Amino acid sequence: MSRFSSLFLSLSILVLLSGCSNQSGLSLSSSNTRTNSAVAKEHILGAGTLTFVEFADTECPYSKEYHLMLEAFMPEFEGKIRWQYKHFPLNQHMKKATLEAEALECAGEQEKFWQYTHALFARTPSNNQLPETDLFILAKELNLDEEQFNTCIASATYNEQVKNHLKQAQAQGANGTPFSLLVDEQGNVLETFDGLYFEEELREIFVKHLQNE
Repeated sequence: MSRFSSLFLSLSILVLLSGCSNQSGLSLSSSNTRTNSAVAKEHILGAGTLTFVEFADTECPYSKEYHLMLEAFMPEFEGKIRWQYKHFPLNQHMKKATLEAEALECAGEQEKFWQYTHALFARTPSNNQLPETDLFILAKELNLDEEQFNTCIASATYNEQVKNHLKQAQAQGANGTPFSLLVDEQGNVLETFDGLYFEEELREIFVKHLQNE
């Protein structure tokens, strides 16, 4: 292998494993082989026999990069693989990312979960830099009922749901974002994705499991 090839391979591995590490010092359980709770009837986009479950922190720059890539990539597997989103606010972003996760859920009350999620990831500079006021500006831009949205945020309606998603991620062995699972209809975890993956790598893995059905 040439020196250039070795360098390219090393850089590829580095990018593949890139992600935001959880700085909480929590002791996380080992990965499970089943996750019925991971595919609850929550926010699922598209249809298919398999489900790609994305656990993300809205203030992690790697989650931002990954989510925006998935927004363009996942329609390629429409009718074959569903896309589910779950919250995994990391300790270093806990306050802001938790509030933003609750905002996503409040938008979901008005059937705008995915629109709001895509817009927030596109807007945030990451690393706790998104002004809290932007959450309400986004709601207005998406024509949400602002009074309902504001009340939902103020009452922390979905705080427990966000915590539950975080626990689900930890139960699968997650210690950073992005973190994702490919799950079959029976709740079996077929693949675990820890960190960033390229489109080509996801495509190869998706096709492999679709062919095995």
